[in-house]
Amino acid sequence: MVISWSPSGDFSEVVDTLESVTILRCDRQGHAVQAEAWRFEEVRADSAQAPGSLWQTITTWQFSLPEVDVSPVPSDRLVDAQGRCATIRSARRQQGATRYVCETVRNVVTAKSRQVFDIQRPIVVNGQGGSTIEQWELAQTGVEGCFPRRQEDPLEESPAIDIALVGPDEVVVGARLLSRRGGEYAVTAVDMPKIVGDPWVVTTVELDTSA
Repeated sequence: MVISWSPSGDFSEVVDTLESVTILRCDRQGHAVQAEAWRFEEVRADSAQAPGSLWQTITTWQFSLPEVDVSPVPSDRLVDAQGRCATIRSARRQQGATRYVCETVRNVVTAKSRQVFDIQRPIVVNGQGGSTIEQWELAQTGVEGCFPRRQEDPLEESPAIDIALVGPDEVVVGARLLSRRGGEYAVTAVDMPKIVGDPWVVTTVELDTSA
């Protein structure tokens, strides 16, 4: 007897440990794709950006998609059956099929170190006397992060404070971070992720809000 098997159409029938996932496109236009996925491999590791305070779960997935034009790409998001959101680092299509292999990363801040920040950006007005900040605009709320351990320089009058942020839309020099635990921080430098899905690290100076 000849057995006929289609790797694109029968994937969900031969793998019995599937879970429902949602692929969210990185263009943030609301395009979402549903799939049945196999959690092939999962590794947990300490984050290089904030060791001891932030860890990463790196997962390899396999799943089929019915349409070729919805191929996942790096920076897309994958939401698993428990509602946990991860960033797709890499994606490749298996030859001759609509089955994909993706690697995702999910950053988790430890409960002890967890901070939540609201990000403000300045509205700058150009006048006769030069550029001035007219007001502050709320750019993003509820961004998780932490303070990585840093060796302070005792000679610094206002020691720089590094902050690791998980999944901000954008952070620019001159922005302000408002911690919901208290404290406001002015961003003086931004280290964007070198690998898709890694945390951002920003250098800040704490602002005096006592006046």
